[in-house]
Amino acid sequence: MASNASDSAQLDACNKQVADLKKELDKQKTLSELYRNEILTDSEFLGFAIEIFNKIQASINSGVINTMPVEEQRQLQETLVYVKERQAADNLYRKEGDPEPRTYEEYRNP
Repeated sequence: MASNASDSAQLDACNKQVADLKKELDKQKTLSELYRNEILTDSEFLGFAIEIFNKIQASINSGVINTMPVEEQRQLQETLVYVKERQAADNLYRKEGDPEPRTYEEYRNP
């Protein structure tokens, strides 16, 4: 009889542990999804930066901005490359069904 009570206590303890682990897993899944959404938001804002960098770069290339020092042009180009790489890394978190990132115009005028 003592064996049955001991077995029952062990089973109850195991069931409680499983329930606690499931609860923790659900919290982690929720937290993971929150982080993923923040990453996608950051990616969208990086897209806004890329848009303006591209416009500045086009103005330099066309001669409209001809007074920007060469070192600043280089900084612009290097920063643009970095931001594009960062956005590409962030976009790896995208899942099927996620909304497409908006352009700055779409963001300002929904």
